[in-house]
Amino acid sequence: MNPKILIVSVISVFVIGLSLGLWFRPSGNPQRTDLNLSGLKFATLAGANIEVASLSEPVLILNFWATWCPPCSEELPSLLKLVRSNGGKIRVIAFSQDEDDSKIREFLARFGELPKGFEIVWDKDRSVAKRFGVEKLPESFILDRNRKLARKIDGYDDWSTAGAVAYFKILFAE
Repeated sequence: MNPKILIVSVISVFVIGLSLGLWFRPSGNPQRTDLNLSGLKFATLAGANIEVASLSEPVLILNFWATWCPPCSEELPSLLKLVRSNGGKIRVIAFSQDEDDSKIREFLARFGELPKGFEIVWDKDRSVAKRFGVEKLPESFILDRNRKLARKIDGYDDWSTAGAVAYFKILFAE
């Protein structure tokens, strides 16, 4: 075998393995946790009302972010890609911690039309973030079809890696 091809193959396997390892690393919560989502209702920036109990997607991601947070800005494109590539299977509710809704709208304009299943909620008094104990941004909670916490992600993550795709396929199948 050509040595260059062998080296590229080994590096590729390493990168894919690392990606899978990061997504499948132990989260510290081996059992699914109930976050008590009963009665949670939100109004989106687009004017829609969302009641968490009525959502039908198999996976729900609660993402806490802000326009002034560089890792949040970096993470958003991969979250949008995740929703677009899994149409109807994932719902993201992204809770902005900004102080001004006009900054949120201006920031989001860079990304064009948001995909169906990606909702922005302005958590202007940060009451939702406080309810979930959010301490830093970004922070995300991945909930399974039973709305139990499958995984909590503190900080930036790339939601479009091979590891992330494999992780969500497993969640969809449960």
